[in-house]
Parts: sequence; structure tokens; C-alpha cells
Amino acid sequence: MNYTLDQFLKYFIEIGIDKIIYIKRQSQSIIFEGKTLYITSKEELKTKSEGYRLVITYKILKAEEKSIKKRLGLLYNIQKR
Repeated sequence: MNYTLDQFLKYFIEIGIDKIIYIKRQSQSIIFEGKTLYITSKEELKTKSEGYRLVITYKILKAEEKSIKKRLGLLYNIQKR
């Protein structure tokens, strides 16, 4: 099955269709190098909504980090007494 799928996808690349995302983590074939879902998702530009969600999530994460540091500081001060 995997061999047949690899051959099928290779055909598309050979005829010039190179916007292919290889779902498996890795392939034995060098022709799919850089076309795995893992690598492609890191290289592709994000849409505006994805970028917005990333910014909001990062802001929430930073706020939580600040809150946790404050609580840890309070706990540390209590422990020192």
C-alpha cells in the first residue's frame, strides 16, 4: 500500500505538481524530502486568523507565566519565614 501511494505521489511530482504534503512522518524516498506534513506546517505562512490566534495565545501564555511567577514568589517568601 505505501509503495503504491509513493509511486502515485511521485507521478504528480514528475509531471510538475509539487504542492504535495506527505502525511507520513518520513519517507524512504528522497523525492518527498521537505514535503512531510511536519516540515510543511513549519514552513508555510500562517493565515491572518492563525496569526491572530497565535498572538492572542502567546499573550495569554505570558500573562499566565507572570501570574505563576508572582505566586511562586509569594510561596518562596512564606517558606523563608
